[in-house]
Parts: sequence; C-alpha cells; structure tokens
Amino acid sequence: MSNEERVRALHEEAGLLENLGHRISEGEPMLEAIRAAGKSYPRFEEAFLNVHDVIRDGDSFADGFVGHEKLFQDFVPGMIDVAEETGEMNRIPIVVAGIIRDMAKLVQRGGDPSRVKIAEMLDYWMLAELLDVGLPLTRSLEILGKNSRSRNRTIWLDSIDSIRRGRQLGEVMRDYREERFPKEDAARLLAAERVMTDADVSSPDSRVEVLRSIAERLKGEIFH
Repeated sequence: MSNEERVRALHEEAGLLENLGHRISEGEPMLEAIRAAGKSYPRFEEAFLNVHDVIRDGDSFADGFVGHEKLFQDFVPGMIDVAEETGEMNRIPIVVAGIIRDMAKLVQRGGDPSRVKIAEMLDYWMLAELLDVGLPLTRSLEILGKNSRSRNRTIWLDSIDSIRRGRQLGEVMRDYREERFPKEDAARLLAAERVMTDADVSSPDSRVEVLRSIAERLKGEIFH
C-alpha cells in the first residue's frame, strides 16, 4: 500500500468512527447508528453489519470486530470496549478518530507512527477514562489488561493482586525500570494516590489528571 493509499484508508476509518459518534450523540439508536455509519463507508459496511447483528443478538460491540480485524487499527476494538464500559459511545469513537487522523497526518509528512508508543499512550488514556466514571482501580485494570495492545499489558494484570493487598499503582510502576515507567510519572501518580488516603498529603493533580497528562505527553512525542 502506498503512502497515499494508507493516508486515505486512515481518513476513511476516522470518518466512519466520527460518523458513528455523531449519530449516537444526536440520539440515534445504537443499532440504527451502526447500520447507517457502515452504509456511509462501503469499505466497512460488511464489518458494521456484523457488529449490528452481534449486538442485536446480545453480545458486545467489540465482539463484532471478530473476522474484520484487518480493516481497523488494532487498538480500535479495545477502545470501543472501553466506550461501552464507560457509557461513552457518543464521545470515545470521535476521540479514537482524532488519533487515527493524527496518524494519517504523520504518514502524509513521511513519518511512521510507532504502534508501540501509541499502544502505551492509549493504556494511560483508557485507564483514566475508566477511573473517571467511578470504576474501582482493580476493575479498571482488568478491563485495561483485556484491551491493552502494549508491552505493559501483563504488568497491569499482575498489579491487581498487589493493589488488592494495599499497594498503590504508582508504587507498582516505581518498581520497574525507567525505560518502562519513567520515575517522574510514577512519583506524580503516587503523590496523587496518597492524597486519596492521607489528608495530610497534597498533590496538584488527581490520579485521573496525572494519567491523562502522561497520555498527552506521549501523544505529543508520537505526533510532534
């Protein structure tokens, strides 16, 4: 696939997800929105019809991607699963579309988006979204572990038992090498978490804010 074809394919995928998100935001029922969005982008119509049928039969949106994975960026099913878990199906597809459009712009400039770095950036973003709607940290990490495409996936899953025993996520991150989790990130997160359990400790940011700021920093490094 040439760079021009790759850019066009990325913009089409982004357009599909934006179309879906806007339809849901405007109050269109989910199944109707999925069918209409798919028809608007013929390359994805069969895949979205499958999603439609899977949801109608009682399964999740993310389950509908099975058999059509090659049409989508590998992180899309996981992000959609997080959207379902958080009730943000109107907003998160549009956020995902924005990331895909950033990828297209980078490719157009002759760059090559790092899938490794994108996956790590999305881990922090997904975790922030899950925590922001009030899900417990352990449940959020279970969902993240299921959907992560990054090298940190097993760390998130392995950390659940430690957190159940009273450790903080920042402490878990601090135990790993700098190349995996920068010490500054771990320290900021731990400071925010300690505020939640110790009234005498202060932090300028909440845990969710720290996670989002890490994601934004990584995004800037990828798409600068």
